[in-house]
Amino acid sequence: MSTKPPFADPPTALPPAGFDPVGNEDDAARLADFWLPRRPDRSRQAHLYTLWERIFSQKQTFVAANLRSPTLPGVSKRTSVEFRSPPRAGRSQTSQNWSGAYLKPTDGNRFARVAGCWTIPTLQPGVRRSADPHLPFQCSIWVGIDGKKRWTRSMPQVGSEQTLAGDGSQTQRLWCQWWRRDSKEEDALPWTIEGVPIDAGDRVFCSLTVIDQNQVLIHVANRTKLIFATIIGAGPVPLMGSTAQWIVERPANPDLGKPGPIIDPGPLYPLPNYGEVVIDECAAERFGSGVSPDWRPRYIRMTQVVENPSRVAVISAPSTHEGPGTVRVAYRRP
Repeated sequence: MSTKPPFADPPTALPPAGFDPVGNEDDAARLADFWLPRRPDRSRQAHLYTLWERIFSQKQTFVAANLRSPTLPGVSKRTSVEFRSPPRAGRSQTSQNWSGAYLKPTDGNRFARVAGCWTIPTLQPGVRRSADPHLPFQCSIWVGIDGKKRWTRSMPQVGSEQTLAGDGSQTQRLWCQWWRRDSKEEDALPWTIEGVPIDAGDRVFCSLTVIDQNQVLIHVANRTKLIFATIIGAGPVPLMGSTAQWIVERPANPDLGKPGPIIDPGPLYPLPNYGEVVIDECAAERFGSGVSPDWRPRYIRMTQVVENPSRVAVISAPSTHEGPGTVRVAYRRP
């Protein structure tokens, strides 16, 4: 299998010390030189501009990110296949491994950017079924484009992954992925982003910006430690811009999947009690128009078959009463 990442070499030129695109027009004119997010239009993209200004008004360290292969020890072999049930009229959609919210474009537009911020949660043990394999508790938080519609074949994503081991220790990492539906290639799995360390309690920023159908700019920042990195993503399967999503996921382990002609993503990790995750400063941009869409998200609840008594229970659910640009997802003990 291929271990070549679906990402280009990171930009070699980094912004100089004191780089200030908010307060210095000369620096703002050089954003593209360093593959940084362009400055949104203050009037037409007010929400995106506010997020951009908050990020770049901080005096942060720009680093060149390194990517750790999913074939190396210590990297989760996780997929982002969504096992969803058909939506019911007047109710949220359900999924075995996704919870959160997504937007669909209107008037034939496609999404060209998605971004969000959240705080890395402190995990507690969740409910483990007797039939579960002896896997650690694990959840991921991410933003992505495409993948929600079954006819889309790929999905670039970026986010954080949190793992609670049997001894009670917690680890977390930033990762990026150009997921491809039904792919068995290693390069379609998540790659760890090294160079931007994160800890529980840190506030992170993740963003995807479409260059063309086969390329995206990935930006990650630890807004607590003030470290920022850029990655150039390249995917062999074109993205369509059909949805933008903000998700808390229960990952799967394809190493334990069953061989066969149909891709088996493997068993889902048991979901930890992550408390509550608030993905805020959520932003999306429509391709070509440069205008942010109306905030009318559709919601996804995560369900699981539980024991004693046997039933289908909601184990992770978004609030449907948040204001624009906020996705609040809470753990539910079944």
